[in-house]
Amino acid sequence: MTVHGPIKAGGKITKPGVYDLPITEYHSQCCDGPSISSSGIRAILKSPAHYWKHSDLNPNRVEQDDAEAFILGRAAHHLLLGEADFAKHFVIRPDTAPDGRAWNGNNKSCREWLDEQAARGITVLTPAQIEKIKGMAGLLPWQKGMTNCGLANTPLVAQGGALSGEIEKSLFWREGNVWVKARPDAIPGDSNDFADLKTISPRNAEGMSDRNIAMAVHDHGYHVQGAVVGMAADRVLGRKMEGFHLVFVDTGNVHAVSIKTLDDADIVLGERAVYVALQIFERCLETGIWPGPTARQADAMRLSIPQWGRDATERYLDTLEQEFAA
Repeated sequence: MTVHGPIKAGGKITKPGVYDLPITEYHSQCCDGPSISSSGIRAILKSPAHYWKHSDLNPNRVEQDDAEAFILGRAAHHLLLGEADFAKHFVIRPDTAPDGRAWNGNNKSCREWLDEQAARGITVLTPAQIEKIKGMAGLLPWQKGMTNCGLANTPLVAQGGALSGEIEKSLFWREGNVWVKARPDAIPGDSNDFADLKTISPRNAEGMSDRNIAMAVHDHGYHVQGAVVGMAADRVLGRKMEGFHLVFVDTGNVHAVSIKTLDDADIVLGERAVYVALQIFERCLETGIWPGPTARQADAMRLSIPQWGRDATERYLDTLEQEFAA
């Protein structure tokens, strides 16, 4: 696998391939034409407006910070690979400001230090986050011997290599006039099974259940992401993806890990969604119009109370009439 080096300042990607890019550059418009990633495709499927609000193509875009869950998962993956790898991408925020005083976000020297880390592509973590990341990686003393509590204690990860391979690599190719990009958590070297690490916070006391995971896959469109990774493997690597596996790790409590393989039928459905999104993307680029989810609603629409609501209201009114009858 040939990996192209960093792009020169002001340069653009002009040919398909695998590139070694900082994640901030990957998320930018780094190609010689419009580009979109899996997250952008999934945003467009909600509505073009959802995508356009934060798009690098929008001169009036609203900057979007990485969700903490994404940062924690990415950091746990790197920590699992070793301290040296972790230090390339992350730094722990000190308790003391560069000017010697206690750390304070309003302190000028603190702000300058944070700006320096951002310019280097380094993600800053708090001490509290580090404890959670160590738990997700399975490196806390109390987790020793606790199967599937943290990534290091999960056999399919620790011995099976579910997240092993080339990491932090970006794949680019063209679909018509649009550049599509993918950034798998790891590009496997000895198989065609791809895996992606996902954080999950159970919604209720039942903990990490198949129901919660299935809802997360649907709500976040992970089958669409799987389709993008499969397309990248085919178009860029010349390999057919044989399986897309999601490694879910709980952000709290015992940091339980559950690995799920998406059905092939769902990946096929995801690929159809990708092509629909790309068609919408090109149309919006041509027209300059990025409609919201209700844009097709030109007139007021009739809305009826659901039958169960009507029945409940009828019963309630019957009760009131009886109680207050003469």
